Amino acid sequence: MRRDRRHPAGVRPRGSGLHRRPERRVRARAEPRELPAEHRHRRHRRAEALRDRLRRARPLVLLAGRHLGTRFRRYRERIEGRRTRPAVGLRRRADRARRGRSGASDRRLPCRAATIAGDEDHHLLGRLDAPHPRAPRPDGGHGGRIVTVSITVAVIAPSLLNTNGDAENAQVLARRARWGGAEAVVVPVEHPDDLPPDPDAIVIGSGSDADLEAARDLLLAIHDELRVAATRGVPILAVGTGLELLSWGIEHDDNTVTEGLGLVAGRAVANTARVSDDIVVASPRFGRLVGFENHARAYVGAEGSPLGRVAYGVGNGRDSSQEGVVMGEVIGTHLHGPLLAKNPAMADHLLASMFTRLGAGYVAGERAVEADKHAARARAAILERLGQTAD
Repeated sequence: MRRDRRHPAGVRPRGSGLHRRPERRVRARAEPRELPAEHRHRRHRRAEALRDRLRRARPLVLLAGRHLGTRFRRYRERIEGRRTRPAVGLRRRADRARRGRSGASDRRLPCRAATIAGDEDHHLLGRLDAPHPRAPRPDGGHGGRIVTVSITVAVIAPSLLNTNGDAENAQVLARRARWGGAEAVVVPVEHPDDLPPDPDAIVIGSGSDADLEAARDLLLAIHDELRVAATRGVPILAVGTGLELLSWGIEHDDNTVTEGLGLVAGRAVANTARVSDDIVVASPRFGRLVGFENHARAYVGAEGSPLGRVAYGVGNGRDSSQEGVVMGEVIGTHLHGPLLAKNPAMADHLLASMFTRLGAGYVAGERAVEADKHAARARAAILERLGQTAD
């Protein structure tokens, strides 16, 4: 401090700028060494000041349980929710003295908040709106939790194609699905508009030749939907007339032909005599099948993919020793009964395929196990009467 002569009673600080030397003008395009002192290092001083401010700023995230920053904390709470339990503290060596500021013992590392789902949070639930969704797990992404499955079984023209009770195969599937803990509904399709948009299974029964044209017209009206379902792996069970209508066509005794949908290989041709008796089929896919055949036509052209080998009965006929046709999940057969009530193993196979498409696993319920015992006794009685074994 020094006394100002113009202000005897007061003082002014040194270098206040009252007698500051005017800055010298800088020549255009001057070299750094030619710059006056007050201009020579200004840029460097500005960079050093910025670096000092960054060094003094608090870090956004530190792993030692220190400041996390308001922005990061708000983002974490928006993703994981507010904490509902105290965080887990750090473990230290017993012989190591605590260092740092006062109150450091109360500091804790951040932890994930407890959620309604228990041990799982957004990242593990597989939700599409999760911050980091991951691929679904083999258990269907349900994490072992009980999830209700709802299935829809469409039965085509039950008023026309249920002569031998084959339309009731849809009821067998629905009943066993309910016994397994699922919700199931059977939708009768008497008109093209009645077909559900995405059925989980389709059942087509057998009828008489008097209703053949009407049933064929209905199937032709939903031909595209049936083909899409077959391509997607939807189980389709066609019995008797239903199988013949899904084939290339039906040849009658008067040399007329009823056009089929062409979903499966083969065609129905006139037979020398009607077949009406029990039938036993050894299927590599479903085991030994028992049913009742009642048809006046043979089936040819399906030798490459039959349902199984005939152990007793006629089957497709024409001395082929084969029965039915299988193409993917489309199954055609002459076995009446209804087929799935007598052969629950085939019903469970179809249900397992349906549940798999829905991302779940099928397990037969206790009531299904009891029903299987009755079916096993009925099958054993039929096989014993026919002189066949259960293997």
